[in-house]
Amino acid sequence: MRVACLQLSSVREQERNFDVVDKLLGEAVQEGVELALLPENFASMGCSDQQKRSSAEEQHDSSVLRFLAEQAEKHGVAIIGGTLLLKGAGDKLRNTCPVFDARGKLLTVYDKIHLFDMDYQDEFYHESALIEAGDVPVSVSMGHFKIGLSICYDLRFPELYRSYIEEGCHVLSNVAAFTATTGHAHWQALLRARAIENQCMCWHLHSLEGIPMAGKPGVTV
Repeated sequence: MRVACLQLSSVREQERNFDVVDKLLGEAVQEGVELALLPENFASMGCSDQQKRSSAEEQHDSSVLRFLAEQAEKHGVAIIGGTLLLKGAGDKLRNTCPVFDARGKLLTVYDKIHLFDMDYQDEFYHESALIEAGDVPVSVSMGHFKIGLSICYDLRFPELYRSYIEEGCHVLSNVAAFTATTGHAHWQALLRARAIENQCMCWHLHSLEGIPMAGKPGVTV
């Protein structure tokens, strides 16, 4: 299977991000790609919690999910769709990773299990105040491969990936929007650790706002 990782420097405006994704998927397909991966928060980056709450949609009526389904069908490529925020229970949201086949069918949705709460110097992140945690590991079959899904901070918890290996996964996927501080310190080290201890490949996607790690939009095949 030929796979492409699509690198984005996402902004707040959803339509601008959609245009970039459409372009990059077109480039990937020209390279013979069968599966494309998007990063966490690909559709919108840098919004406040209030903006996230107001823009979150129900899973059955999500404009982002519709866009991904249309893109998969248009380009004839399976997509691991980074992440999007969906409405959850009460006033909480779900941080989810959807997977589509090449016909645009939604195969599965993984809800992020490990939520990122950090207080470090003048940086404060409290994901648990906004997001409800998932509690079920989710894998999906693509061709001859079985892929275990995860999101960002999940990467710090080896038991999740061990469960995927025990169920027969060949590949571990992590779509992420690490902070600059934790990303520079731990991103590559944790990726290597999960790959080495499980003797498998590890696909990883970053979507970081305004810092050098994000790089330029592009396709890695």
